[in-house]
Amino acid sequence: DSFVLKFAENFPYKETRSLTSWIDHYTDKDSVFLANFPLTGSILAYGGRSVVTHPKYEDEDSRKIIRDYISSLFEEGEESFYRFCFENGVDFFVFSKGTYADRTVYSYRYVAGMEKPLPDREKSPAFLFENSPYRLRYFGLCFENEKYRVFRVITEESIKRSSALFREAMQIFQEDGSSVEGLNVLYGAFLENPQSLAVRILLRGKKKKMKSLLPHVD
Repeated sequence: DSFVLKFAENFPYKETRSLTSWIDHYTDKDSVFLANFPLTGSILAYGGRSVVTHPKYEDEDSRKIIRDYISSLFEEGEESFYRFCFENGVDFFVFSKGTYADRTVYSYRYVAGMEKPLPDREKSPAFLFENSPYRLRYFGLCFENEKYRVFRVITEESIKRSSALFREAMQIFQEDGSSVEGLNVLYGAFLENPQSLAVRILLRGKKKKMKSLLPHVD
C-alpha cells in the first residue's frame, strides 16, 4: 500500500495530461504507441491509442514483450531497439525522462542489468533518448514536455508519406501562405518524419506567422 501511495504521489499528472491531449489531437487514431507500462494505461484510456506494453501483463507473451523492450532499450546501438519497434508495429515511442539515469532496484536499468563500462552505456538507445536525442538515426523527436519525449519511429513508408504531405502543403501555401489547412498538412509531414530538414525549415518559418496555431515544434 505504501508503494502504491508513493507512486501516486510522484506520478506526473500534469505532464501526462499534456501528453495524452497532444496524442488525441495530433496523431492518427490507428497509431501504435510504445512506453513504460505505468504510462500506457493513460495513453490507452485518455489518448485513445493502441499500446504495445500493457499495464497488466499476466500472460507469457506480454511478459516477453516487456523483457524484450527493456533489454533492447539498454543494448549497445539503436538497431535492436528499432527492430523491436518495427516488429511490434510501433509508430511512436514515449520516453519517460529519467529512465536512463534511474539506478534504483525498481528501475528498468536495474532490470536490464546495465552494469557495462561507461562508454558502452553511452551507446545505448536509453542514453541517447535521455541525453542526445538528435544523435538518433531511426527516431525523430516530435513532442516534448517536462517529463516526456515522443519519438517517431522512422520507416521507409513514413518517409514517403512525409514527402507526399510536404509537397501537398507546398501547393496549398502557394495559394495562401497563411493557410490553416496547409499548416495541418505540414505538421502531418513533420509527424511522419521529424528529421526532414525541408519540413523543419518550413515549419520554423510558419511558426513566426502562425505561432498560436502550431503544436509543439522545436
